[in-house]
Amino acid sequence: MININLANKHLQFPQVSLKEPLESGFMLIAAEVDSKTSFWGESSTKKNLLKELKLLQTQLINHENVIEIALFKASLFPPIHRQDNDYLIKAKRNQIIHDHYDIVILIEMSSVKAIQDLKSNEDYLKITHAIIESSSYHFIYQAKNLKRIDSVNHQKGGVFLFNFFVAENAEQNLGIWEYTAGWFEDQTNLDNSTLFGSIDPESSAYSVINHCRWNGFINVLPSLILKKTFKTYVLENFAANNVYAIPILYRLA
Repeated sequence: MININLANKHLQFPQVSLKEPLESGFMLIAAEVDSKTSFWGESSTKKNLLKELKLLQTQLINHENVIEIALFKASLFPPIHRQDNDYLIKAKRNQIIHDHYDIVILIEMSSVKAIQDLKSNEDYLKITHAIIESSSYHFIYQAKNLKRIDSVNHQKGGVFLFNFFVAENAEQNLGIWEYTAGWFEDQTNLDNSTLFGSIDPESSAYSVINHCRWNGFINVLPSLILKKTFKTYVLENFAANNVYAIPILYRLA
């Protein structure tokens, strides 16, 4: 097992139940379109971008290697458990990491190899161009599935989490994610989650990205707010392993 540092060892939760990872490849594009200080709802820029992306995804889905495309817009930016260590301070200073991605598009491909074909697809290039033109910041994450509780259902609404992780050690991040994931199964009845890892880790600021779904805010927020073990078991174990999480909750756009 990966060597991890454990905080509050007296706390015990069931081990997470995992299925075999998917063989799919994933292209995740996250962007900041409306700024943090936008209090008056969605801007016309964001509304127009979402409209354009919905049209473009109906065209890209016809690509022979595309399995599914899901488009999300942010609903809630939870307070972030801040850490002050040299690695994270340097990353933030160099603007490598951001914490306000209000639009995400997730493209599932038939295989990791198929990602390369997608990058030259005309409809995909239109999507990336539209996002670049309308956003102040964006990043593209070419990924494979590292761990999986179960696949995330994008065919019905709900609350969707993308948790962007930054860590000094990606293997340690992977280990502490698995260790703490049992808390979410046990305390929030989570029955799905896919953990993404970059196919080119050296070029990505994010060590892993976790994605999952609950039926509604009522299924997850009370546990995060009211249960002390979220801090003592989940967050403090993140901190003990120099893992920094940027959680954002989304709805389907």
